[in-house]
Amino acid sequence: IPDNVDLLLLTGAIDTLAESTTLSLSKFLESGKKILLTQSGVNTDLQLQQANQINSNIFNFLQSYRLNLKRNLVLDGQCGKVTVQVQQGPFLIPYPIDYPFFPIIDSFNENQIVVADLEQVRPLFPSEIEIDSVLNSNVETVSTLFKSSNNSGLMEASLVLSPDPKQNPFIQMLGQKGKILAATSKLTGGGELMLISDSGFLNDEAGMALEENIVFLMNAVDYLVGDQELISLRSREVT
Repeated sequence: IPDNVDLLLLTGAIDTLAESTTLSLSKFLESGKKILLTQSGVNTDLQLQQANQINSNIFNFLQSYRLNLKRNLVLDGQCGKVTVQVQQGPFLIPYPIDYPFFPIIDSFNENQIVVADLEQVRPLFPSEIEIDSVLNSNVETVSTLFKSSNNSGLMEASLVLSPDPKQNPFIQMLGQKGKILAATSKLTGGGELMLISDSGFLNDEAGMALEENIVFLMNAVDYLVGDQELISLRSREVT
């Protein structure tokens, strides 16, 4: 990593990283620099309606900063929609239905300036983050940025992405308290690791296709490089 780089934006790993890579990332953070990582615990393909747990040492790397990323999917009754084809007589009619794998987040940690004034964020196929209770001398604080709503659910074993409740009973197994979908770990040396539990959040055809997510990303970059003047103004642009 070049010495003149102060912030890295990293998108999700789907395989094991070289030990030299994780070591470089740790040294980068511990030198007082910042990382924004978008990482899910599950690799998904909506077209094939398939999902598989990711096996990677990136989870050990995150846990060393008290961010325990689960290899599951979070569902939320407050969600976006997908279009399905419904048979009506001889015709197939496109019909939008709720898709709990696409949570709509509209409640944020007001104590964190990066998200305090946001209207909403929409992660796609996010996983649950648990803040590890085991203290680490390198980590000063770990803070939640946002959670799913209190009508949430989890899918861990049978990873089925179908929106049809008959094929996917998890769609209706909601009602749990909110799950952490974004958190930030501040190191004692000034470094910071921010985690968004959606591997596709930086993808132009996924998370970055949504204007509210672009606003959040620009806020996050400004915050991590120490330039916070535009955050509150920008956060109010999306209605």
